[in-house]
Amino acid sequence: MVYLMVCLSSPVWAGVHAAIERHCTPLGLVPEVVRGVIETESSSQALALGVQVRGVHRSYFPRHLVYAQALLDRLLALTDNVGIGLMQVNWRAWKDRLDLSPHDLLDVDVNLRVGCHILQQALLRHGVKTGIGAYHSPTPWRQRAYSRRVQGAIGHRKGR
Repeated sequence: MVYLMVCLSSPVWAGVHAAIERHCTPLGLVPEVVRGVIETESSSQALALGVQVRGVHRSYFPRHLVYAQALLDRLLALTDNVGIGLMQVNWRAWKDRLDLSPHDLLDVDVNLRVGCHILQQALLRHGVKTGIGAYHSPTPWRQRAYSRRVQGAIGHRKGR
């Protein structure tokens, strides 16, 4: 699988860094953990879409909002098992609890607000060690694997 990396120190990302801080602080989240989740989930691509169909996962990285919206509509016509945006908020898992459209989750600020809330709830329910993995999966072995990936992303970011 090929991931496109974006330099998170670029001026474009200054607003994203501020939004991460803004959403982390009231929830008691560590911004570096959220950045690790973002890198793991979407390779830091704001318009990323991930879809799971018949056991096969595909990731898409549209460059423009209009393309992301059109692709999201096509994917949702196939399945509701679609991860949306920076934090890959899964539409199937959260659609009934959100008063939003799937297109709303393509907005960076909305995506961060929702994703940070989901992460906070996972951490409160499961504790730090398991909670990071619970953000991604209810399955213990997948939780452990995901936590390792996020920790690796955090370590990679610190090495920059």
